[in-house]
Amino acid sequence: MYLFSKQSLFASALLVGTTMTVVGVSPVAATAAKPAALTNPLGASGGRAFTPEDLVQTSRFKGDPVVSPDGSLVAWLETKFSIETGKSAIKLACASLAPDRHYHDQRRVATQDLLTSGQDDTLGESPSNPVWLGPSTLSFLSTSKDGKGSTLYGIRVRPGGDSIVTASPPLRLAEFPVAIDNLKYNPASSLLAFTAEVYPNSTLTETAEQDQLEKHRIDSAMVYDELWVRHWDTFVSPKRTQVFVQPVTDVQDNGLPSLSDMPRCVSYTSAYHGLPLDVTDGFEFSRDGKHITFVAKPPAHDYAWSTKKDVFHATTSGSQPPTSLTEDNPGACSSPVYSPDGSRLAWLQMVTPGYEADRNRIVIYDFTRDTRREILSDWDRSPSSLLFSDDGLALYVVFEDYARTKLGKVDIDADDDDNNTSNNNSIRSSSSNDVKKMEEKEEAPHVLINESSVGRPMLTSSGKLVFTYHAISQPPEVYTYDPSSSELVPRTSLNKALLEEVALGSAEDFEFVGANDDAVHGLLVRPHGFNPSKKYPLAFLIHGGPQNAWTDGWSTRWNPAVFAASGFVVVMVNFHGSSGYGQSFCDSIKENWGGWPFEDLMKGLDHVLQNYDFVDHSRLCALGASYGGYSINWLNGHTDRFRCLVNHDGMFSTLSSYYSTEELYFPEREFGGVPWDPEARKIYAKWSPETYVARWKTPCLVVHGAKDYRLPETEGLSTFTALRRLGIPARLVYFPDENHWVLKPGNSLRWHHEVLRWIAYWTSMSDEEFAVKAYHDTGMPTTLTKFAVQADGAS
Repeated sequence: MYLFSKQSLFASALLVGTTMTVVGVSPVAATAAKPAALTNPLGASGGRAFTPEDLVQTSRFKGDPVVSPDGSLVAWLETKFSIETGKSAIKLACASLAPDRHYHDQRRVATQDLLTSGQDDTLGESPSNPVWLGPSTLSFLSTSKDGKGSTLYGIRVRPGGDSIVTASPPLRLAEFPVAIDNLKYNPASSLLAFTAEVYPNSTLTETAEQDQLEKHRIDSAMVYDELWVRHWDTFVSPKRTQVFVQPVTDVQDNGLPSLSDMPRCVSYTSAYHGLPLDVTDGFEFSRDGKHITFVAKPPAHDYAWSTKKDVFHATTSGSQPPTSLTEDNPGACSSPVYSPDGSRLAWLQMVTPGYEADRNRIVIYDFTRDTRREILSDWDRSPSSLLFSDDGLALYVVFEDYARTKLGKVDIDADDDDNNTSNNNSIRSSSSNDVKKMEEKEEAPHVLINESSVGRPMLTSSGKLVFTYHAISQPPEVYTYDPSSSELVPRTSLNKALLEEVALGSAEDFEFVGANDDAVHGLLVRPHGFNPSKKYPLAFLIHGGPQNAWTDGWSTRWNPAVFAASGFVVVMVNFHGSSGYGQSFCDSIKENWGGWPFEDLMKGLDHVLQNYDFVDHSRLCALGASYGGYSINWLNGHTDRFRCLVNHDGMFSTLSSYYSTEELYFPEREFGGVPWDPEARKIYAKWSPETYVARWKTPCLVVHGAKDYRLPETEGLSTFTALRRLGIPARLVYFPDENHWVLKPGNSLRWHHEVLRWIAYWTSMSDEEFAVKAYHDTGMPTTLTKFAVQADGAS
């Protein structure tokens, strides 16, 4: 039975919220019934349209911001692309977290630029990983020119009245012979930790030496005996990611610390016949720095069809090898965090093998009692990150719910462990119902922030939370949240000038009765300069995943504001299979790819056409990526309601894609097994768009990246081949240097021009003209033309 079956989503919300004050924005009630959108305090309703040029030139955070140990400063790296120069500038910047009246108004939020690429050679070609090595020492990594090594730089930074003072130029602290990543510093132990890809049982130096030998090979062959061969957009090498620690010594004469001794690997274990672990999800220090936890895939031959990832616990001294705390769990674990006193470790745990969208359970391990328990076992949401409160009596959780990414708080009673005293070796995964479950005082976390989208939180020394916060109407900014007062304060304004100039519409909620008579939810964004008396074309966006969802959050790729600015009503339906509506709703797409989701999409479209009379029923287009691209091919074989379609990196054949993708666990879960199994093969064939190619008739733009190893380029080429061989107007846009996504700013701009021009072309013509051009293979002009459309069909 589905969570929202046959009743209103609003009425059935499980979460109970509190009143939250958003300083510099607008006070809202953080109730679960109908979350309010984060409003943009800078923009004006009469601002100009938000263009693709604006999108690719927005300032963006590069990685997560970092808070100084004393909680007084937050630092970050930001990138900004310039169309004029064709390059991205990178800044190292900082802002104060001290209470100040200026921060009550986002228009007056001030930050300090510390370094800028092009002006400071130390930033190198790709600076990354800002990390505090003390209350006034900010460090960062810079890659070497050949991309093979890393340099650690440090700079003295301190608050200075209304500004932030740099007390020293950036100075080199250490050189590393290979590229390193994921820097973290523990002040209690004076240890710097990082990850690096190294050859099995090799040091950083030995790895660099082996790399040099590889350069002098006379052949280029890559030889494999097991899967996987490649992953995401990279061919798999013999290297594996490991965690290293290195001592940071007392300050030098220049006031900056130095690094001593050689880095020591703390993730090595001989427990797997000498084969190395592969660290996948970063790591965390205990507060005293004596221990470290990380998530890794154990060495095995089934990498490609297993989702198993374990939580490991290790000493930073190397006195004990890493120990798996989840060896008996067949699913994926993630996000381990220590309690402040180091006595407990919490993590997220999936229990279903081979299923990457299983519900994340919250598990707490007590080192003293050697017990493990699951909390909120009946809570039907899947959190994405955890953080202990400063007193260790609560967990902050980030989770998706009803198209919002929310922040909640779970109270923990450590005394509940008194009744859970089983030995760790006897504990099994919760799939066997042996993980101890506490008696929940509440069925869900207490919601602190119920609107828009919250990023991964960090905790300051004063107990405040720091995170990025964003919405469809506002790019990400750093905010602080005070749990004692519920005050939410903006601390950065990266795109202040742009937001004062453009108008960004907010998302509207709608719901309807979809497949299985279940309530289904969607979002709608009205076009720029909206006039209710006019008729507008509709852009029907279909999300990927498929276990994913459209949320009220900013996107640098599929951004609804760009389509709305081009004159389209934007509609996004979270169909069966979407996340944030309960696990049963998410699971329902299994072996049902073209079933209930397709029914939801059609019924959602019907609902919009029946209830929003400003939508022109005859000028509809549909667009999607990944599973959304699969859906575009599926729509083409099952409906002719749309003037045109856009398929980005979508699936053409369920059978061919199985044999060329890398993560085999995904199709094996979704289609009932391996395709050579007779029963599973029926499911593959039933839901394959290729089965229905003879029915295709709608013009389609096909986009694909050559480095997409999730759905390789042959899927896009097959789609384009079928369209043109059938005589259907089509266009192929191929990016030889992109993966499953289009990430490079220049390519993103071209993507938007191609997509917007395509949908504007087909939705701007009259019904009579469309009937001729769509079915008589006249194609479309090849020159770039104006792609925005206006109401009532005027171009």
